Amino acid sequence: FRRVLFRSPDMQSLTISAQQIHDWLANLFWPFVRIGACFMVAPAFSTTTVPPRIRIVLAGAVTAVVAPLLPAPPDVAAFSGEGALITVQQLLIGAALGFSLQILFDAVTLGGQMLANSMGLSFAYNLDPLHGGDSSTPALGQLYTLLVTLTFLALNGHLALIEALVRSFTALPLGTHGLGSGGLH
Repeated sequence: FRRVLFRSPDMQSLTISAQQIHDWLANLFWPFVRIGACFMVAPAFSTTTVPPRIRIVLAGAVTAVVAPLLPAPPDVAAFSGEGALITVQQLLIGAALGFSLQILFDAVTLGGQMLANSMGLSFAYNLDPLHGGDSSTPALGQLYTLLVTLTFLALNGHLALIEALVRSFTALPLGTHGLGSGGLH
């Protein structure tokens, strides 16, 4: 199966085989799934003020930059049972990375809420745009969350998160062997 994409009398034809399309898909799709899952859960990226389309475009841009640096993916068809297993595995790894960072941010929010309750400031509830439009947190907890988010961004925490994502591909490479005991550690 070869398809001729461009033909001109003075230029050679450009042909793309099915194997090349498979390789491109494997090199970009599975890293995109891991990076996208992390960005959908990680703080400063997963807030309701950042639209999902922006997160997807950002995950695609990071994937395009990171993909040439990653080890070669396994030779598995993307639309097979093993390919689905790898996709689910990448979703879990990316979501776990983002969720572990989200726990730290939520701990600070909880600390602010507990402090507001002990000081009698728990009546000052505000709508919390960081945790969804329907939730509300005390004003002091929201202030702490904003301060931690600004500190995270000022100290290049978002770049450290992307670096951790890139390093996760060497610590937990793409494959069908599962996470295993070493991967879970």
